[in-house]
Amino acid sequence: MTVTVNFIQIYCPNCGQTAERHFLEKEYLTRTQCAHCDYLMITCDRTGKVVEAYAPGYGVNVCYGRSAEARSCPQAASASRPRE
Repeated sequence: MTVTVNFIQIYCPNCGQTAERHFLEKEYLTRTQCAHCDYLMITCDRTGKVVEAYAPGYGVNVCYGRSAEARSCPQAASASRPRE
């Protein structure tokens, strides 16, 4: 199965440095990642829900991975793949 990934460069919402936003079209996911501060946010394009998130400097109540709400997103299973 071929996965189509398009991405754009953006500014990291956590540290302000250059980051990348990847659009995983077949999985209906958007992954924003920053190599400078290790920020990660994966959202479901269909529901808009956060599937997985990590942002250094924020408490566990703000950033979480695999919440009960996010598990209702059918694409959540593919979000656990390693970042490219």
